[in-house]
Amino acid sequence: MIESTNENVKKNSERNMEKSNSNFLNIDGFKLHYEVFEGLVDHDTLMIHGNLACNLWWYPAISELQKINFKDQSQNLNHKSGRLVLADWRGCGLSKGLKSESDINFDMFANDYLHLIDALNLKDIQVVGHSTGGLIAMLAILKQPHKFKNLVLLDSIGPLGIETPIPLDILLGHFEAVSKNEEICSMTIAATIQGVDVTTDYFKSLAKASFEVDTAVWRGVPETLCTKINITDKMKDLKLPVLILHGENDMVLPVDGSEKMHKMIKNSELKILKNQGHSFNVENPKGFVKEIENFWSK
Repeated sequence: MIESTNENVKKNSERNMEKSNSNFLNIDGFKLHYEVFEGLVDHDTLMIHGNLACNLWWYPAISELQKINFKDQSQNLNHKSGRLVLADWRGCGLSKGLKSESDINFDMFANDYLHLIDALNLKDIQVVGHSTGGLIAMLAILKQPHKFKNLVLLDSIGPLGIETPIPLDILLGHFEAVSKNEEICSMTIAATIQGVDVTTDYFKSLAKASFEVDTAVWRGVPETLCTKINITDKMKDLKLPVLILHGENDMVLPVDGSEKMHKMIKNSELKILKNQGHSFNVENPKGFVKEIENFWSK
């Protein structure tokens, strides 16, 4: 049973919204939605979600971090002074406003996060990127490496974007079909979370948020990832410590993509996650938090 889908996690997720500082950053007329959690991490930390997702995908992990923080406080351990920041990238969650597929630009998405970092005056930042969020994280780091401390890539898109034998027109047709049917969308999202209980309110909130992304995201993101991404020549410039996590049962992105990335990034560590799918952060938030905290403590 997935820990993140029980009743306790549902209640924790609701409390997370109350405890976070949920706000919007105006970037040249666009409103980027973000949330700030205090006292959960030792260093400023930014978590970037994947495609068709939103900040909600990090809530199970935040609940685990809150449990750890509560235990630390009860034992009179030092209070953690870092800020944990979530932000919905353009077109997803509450960051709405993409008007057309031509607006899909991953350099722009990366710049949005850099604007947010400056606005919040984040320092020595730890970054966690899930799936497409991993690509956005790498792009942001490559632009301003001095601002970042380390990087965790979870089932991440690689430097060549999406590499698939499926013809592009068929792939885009699939995304278009999903965008028009909420039930099919729900089934598609369920397929990205191994063992998920689709009857829980938490899962329903994830599926609903996916179905409500801006129209431009549905075809625009996969088309861009398939045809306009190639940062292989820049991977040598990722010199900070990198932890690459990939579920052995990932049905969305093959494990060999992370194996290739591991070879390209000199200061990286690769862990293949046994009995996990594409979304370790939701499937096993306790295990996910343990992995990233062990990495952060090195």
